[in-house]
Amino acid sequence: MLRERFSDLLTIIVPRHQERGPDIEMLCGARAAKRRAAGGGLSSQTQIYIADTMGELGLFYRLAPFCLSAAR
Repeated sequence: MLRERFSDLLTIIVPRHQERGPDIEMLCGARAAKRRAAGGGLSSQTQIYIADTMGELGLFYRLAPFCLSAAR
C-alpha cells in the first residue's frame, strides 16, 4: 500500500542472521529484490534491498528516514 503512495519507496531488510539473505530474497517473489552480499546493485527498479552483510547496520540507520524493528 505504501508503494502506491510513494512510487520510489525502497524497503531495506537487515536480517539478524546474514545467512538468511537468500531465503528472504526467495520470499520476495516477483518483487525486484537485490542482496548486498550477492553484489546486487541498486537501480530505480529495486523495490527491496536485503542488507545481508556484517558491520553495516549503522550505515542503513543513517540512510533511512525511519526504521521499523521486529520484536521477538
